[in-house]
Amino acid sequence: MKILTELVLHDTIHSHLYKSDFLMEFCYYKINYSLVYVYMQKMNIIVAICAAFIGTVIATQVHAATIGNTVWHDRNANGVQDAGEEGIANVRVKLYNGDEVETDRTNSSGRYKFDDLEPGQYTIVVAQETLPAGCRPTYDRDGNKNGVYSDKYLHEEDKFTHADFGYKCTQATTSHARKISPATGAGTVSAVIATAVAVAIGAYVYRRRTIKNILQK
Repeated sequence: MKILTELVLHDTIHSHLYKSDFLMEFCYYKINYSLVYVYMQKMNIIVAICAAFIGTVIATQVHAATIGNTVWHDRNANGVQDAGEEGIANVRVKLYNGDEVETDRTNSSGRYKFDDLEPGQYTIVVAQETLPAGCRPTYDRDGNKNGVYSDKYLHEEDKFTHADFGYKCTQATTSHARKISPATGAGTVSAVIATAVAVAIGAYVYRRRTIKNILQK
């Protein structure tokens, strides 16, 4: 009788323990799969946002306007950039559109560029204080020779690359250049797109790894 009782108790306890273990495992996997589902939903939203952002940037780039070109040392003061007349580096150039202002600095070739622009009326101003000492204006697009090009209207997809500024300088302009050329507006949109794509890919890879780690626990 004692042996029979012990066997019954043993089987009952074992049965309950088995059921308990099964229930624990069932709950564990249900919870984990729920977490995976929720995580995947969140990551899908993030990827969708990144995709929408990339699409918006690409659409903007396709229809955007551009304006720029060169600030140069007009050695003979004839208003033409002749052979051997170098660009002036590290000059700050401002672009005005109503109350909005953008800035760029000329690169080692004296070039500047503003892109990703909406249609509208723009004015370009060379910051005179960033020129080498002893420079006086000899040319700008509207003929005023004051370092300002006013009231240029840009239509959708306009690529205006003739907003040049000439300066006759008494000091060498090469010493004004940086050892490393500053970045210009060119390529800004491409950098944004590349960053957004990298974020989207990184999010996708991170999601895959996280799901794999959860399922392996």
